[in-house]
Amino acid sequence: MWLDNLVTGTFNFCTLTRNHALDGGAIYSDSAEIQLEYCLLDSNYAARNGGGIFLDEGTSVIRKSTLVNHHTGSSGAVMFATENSIVGANSSLFADNGNLPIRVADPLDREFYFCLSDEPIAMPWEPNGLPPAVNFNGDSCDSRMNLIMEPGFVNAAGRDYHLLSTSHALHAADSLLPLDADGTRADIGLFSGVRPYHVPQPFNLAYPERNASYHPGDSIVFVWNEAIDYDPGDTVTYSMWLVGAGIDTTIHTGTLRSATVRLFNGEYQWWVIAVSQRPETPRESFERRRFVVSDPALNANSGMIPLEFGVKLTGPNPFNNSTQLELALPHSADVSIVIHDVLGRETMRLQQSYAAGVHTIGVDGSTLASGVYWVTVRAGEELGRVKVMLLK
Repeated sequence: MWLDNLVTGTFNFCTLTRNHALDGGAIYSDSAEIQLEYCLLDSNYAARNGGGIFLDEGTSVIRKSTLVNHHTGSSGAVMFATENSIVGANSSLFADNGNLPIRVADPLDREFYFCLSDEPIAMPWEPNGLPPAVNFNGDSCDSRMNLIMEPGFVNAAGRDYHLLSTSHALHAADSLLPLDADGTRADIGLFSGVRPYHVPQPFNLAYPERNASYHPGDSIVFVWNEAIDYDPGDTVTYSMWLVGAGIDTTIHTGTLRSATVRLFNGEYQWWVIAVSQRPETPRESFERRRFVVSDPALNANSGMIPLEFGVKLTGPNPFNNSTQLELALPHSADVSIVIHDVLGRETMRLQQSYAAGVHTIGVDGSTLASGVYWVTVRAGEELGRVKVMLLK
């Protein structure tokens, strides 16, 4: 990429990788200004000078970026700057770029703050901020908070440049930058650190119990166990999800582990999600439970919606031409009924949607030959099978 005529090239959230040139493998500036912010420059190469960037009387400002694996045939693996060029970097990370990755003609034309490099950053080299100091983390640095240390990548060979929890780049960037996603001081470089946060521990629902039944208008009390978070100072909050019979809602209970709801006829499912203060820490309850709210006067079969799935033969067996099954569904479902002969060959298939309740299903064998058959009934993940004999 070539920039000239006093233009300004602004690069935000960009990746420049595996570029090759005679000078300035990724970017060549001829009296132009280059601004890199939240960028990754990786594995760029120049046959002569400036594996990543070549400044010819230009200006370069690098903020919160990661620059790694640059090479050059001569000088300045990351950057080569001629006289009358100005180089500045803030909260950026340099690694695996060889000795003195930035070549600056005049040491007065460079300004580095809150940077980390595994080698002295620039040639000519003079520590930017004498005398030595100690940064926010207690690490030795110069008075401009620059660190000469290993970066501590998760997997540099695999190009995963996130930072290990032991990296000295964690919480070491400029305090004026926005906080990281976890609310802590920004890390040096483009990629945030992999911190050893604990997610809330596994927990489960207490009651209602599985397949419980209630009458319409009952006050149903939902209770669940605690999800423990071992991070000091973290608070776990809960949200109860309730789905069924015309309702799909979330009840946020804060730190409380219970909720009370009145419901009417229908089948329902509920579960709970626990979240701590750290990002990406939701934990769902070990199971999701179903329950039924039913008015006995409205159920003509048994006075209640069945609590469990079941299939049984209620017609004659052996049978001649037709028999019948009884199907118990605790919740509505798409039901498939498949008939196989003893050799496993499918001879008939039916598909139909059924509401929760007890249903009588006819089996028509008028088109089948005499013999033994298996009738398989599947509703969602539930499955039942009965053996029948047809005699003609």
